[in-house]
Amino acid sequence: MKRKLIGLIACGCIIAGTVYAASGSAKDEKFPKKMDNAISKYLVQKFRNSNDSSEKGFEVHHVYGTETKDNFTTAYIKSEYGEFQKSNDDMLSGHVVPAVIKMKQTGSTYEVIDYEEAKDGEMYVDSIKAMFPKQYAKQILKNNSNSFDLNAQLMKKVHEWNNSN
Repeated sequence: MKRKLIGLIACGCIIAGTVYAASGSAKDEKFPKKMDNAISKYLVQKFRNSNDSSEKGFEVHHVYGTETKDNFTTAYIKSEYGEFQKSNDDMLSGHVVPAVIKMKQTGSTYEVIDYEEAKDGEMYVDSIKAMFPKQYAKQILKNNSNSFDLNAQLMKKVHEWNNSN
């Protein structure tokens, strides 16, 4: 009887420890809103094509995780960017891409200081493996679809813009 009880307690501790460890991973931590906004602002400015017929660019992203050292944070993301005309939900141009963004924090503000996106074609898999920590690379390569519903998030922003004055 004592052995069974000790065994059950040991199993319970192992399961509780596993759940605690999984819930404390970087991807589950609250991502600072100011950092999130800095990424979106940077990417919209970077990809905005002023020579085409679109009126506005929108960006959304999923953060796999971050690493912070001193005042520098590296964010591992999947980003979707699109350009649109007012009163039209059709994307004129855009892309979905895994990327690594390095930011510098000064006080409560974040500045993007480096951006690298995955290569395409034959170099895609190797570039993901080189750019991302193993745990995030596996997630990206395992589920290369738009599993975080980035397009729905992007279209929500577009609808809000189309319904504004």
